Amino acid sequence: MTNNNAFFFNTALIFLCAFAGGVIADSATSVQKIPPQKYLEMIDAPAKIIKFMDPQSPILGMASKYETFPIVGKGTTWCRVLYKGDTGWVEIGKGKIVDSPTVISAKIPGIMMGVFIGGSLLLILAVGSIFVISSLKSHKVKRYAPKRDVLIISSSEKEIRYSLTETSTTLSKCLREIGFKVTAARDIDHARNLLIHYTPDVLAVNWQMERNIQPKVEAIISGMEKSSSLIVIFYNVPDPTEISRLNQSPYIYYVGLVFSDRDIFKIITPLIMSEKTVERSFKKSVQNSALEGEIDSGNLVEVMQFIEIGKKTGCLYISLKMPLGIIYFEQGRITYAAAPGSKGKNAINDILNLKEGHFNFVLDKVSSEKNLNCSTLEVLMEWTKSKDEADRA
Repeated sequence: MTNNNAFFFNTALIFLCAFAGGVIADSATSVQKIPPQKYLEMIDAPAKIIKFMDPQSPILGMASKYETFPIVGKGTTWCRVLYKGDTGWVEIGKGKIVDSPTVISAKIPGIMMGVFIGGSLLLILAVGSIFVISSLKSHKVKRYAPKRDVLIISSSEKEIRYSLTETSTTLSKCLREIGFKVTAARDIDHARNLLIHYTPDVLAVNWQMERNIQPKVEAIISGMEKSSSLIVIFYNVPDPTEISRLNQSPYIYYVGLVFSDRDIFKIITPLIMSEKTVERSFKKSVQNSALEGEIDSGNLVEVMQFIEIGKKTGCLYISLKMPLGIIYFEQGRITYAAAPGSKGKNAINDILNLKEGHFNFVLDKVSSEKNLNCSTLEVLMEWTKSKDEADRA
């Protein structure tokens, strides 16, 4: 271990010991100090936490005795509390308002307290060790994670067109199906309270929910951390082209009153592809600017997504000692596909089902013959759906 790392490790141990002493010293009073914030401590339990102030409201959960919840709003007999990443309503009479959450140590046997403190110390030391080891390797490894968190601000669900079957679905269901975590806020105030505690990757906002909705949303965003990486999608915009011309923000997108899942995917597909995925799956050829590599689990899908996002024109060759398939693209759209014994979409499905082989994408190659003219994303979604159905069968 180098001198710098030894100094860091010794400093960490001193901090951990000081922290442990603080835990033991505070155990006599069992009150943890936190920043000023009003809390509701439950006394008469179990108590219902409901979504809305309505007799038909869904129940978010049941609060237990001595549980405490941060208060974000208060009436005369009910108050709104933060509960598991959402907000809900609970009767004030079921508890009491306190300045900080309290742990009742008198109900914990001494031996359990000792086990808790000892276990906590071991856990802290383990985490510290892992951190030190990770810091030593940080010059070799850098991890990336896909961003998949959406907050929808709307008082009602939005019906959109499901392009594969030309039926309807909801915006939230569409996003969940491709792996996004979806949180809903029924109005601007609700959204503001939620955004105090977390930062989503995408905001989807109903343009017609309130007058002058965009300035209100931008005011909230301006006070958020990491807002520079946030994407905002306004939907139900009467004239999205005109609004987009007047508000040329690089992170705000506008879609109309009627739109499909493909319109949303065109905006958020880049979020699905993390930098690590691109780095692992693609090898850029210096000589001919071609993408090439070995077929691995799912990476042909990522290659084709990359081609569509970049609106590239060229030919994707797949081979394994002999040709296994060929797909031509023009501006990201598929114009021709062929595999041994099949053509068109059937050939694409055969290619995507390959478990091994070598792929090579050569730019600016155009096919003289056309047997398709379709969106790459549409074909990938159709293949994914059929694959999922086959796996469930």
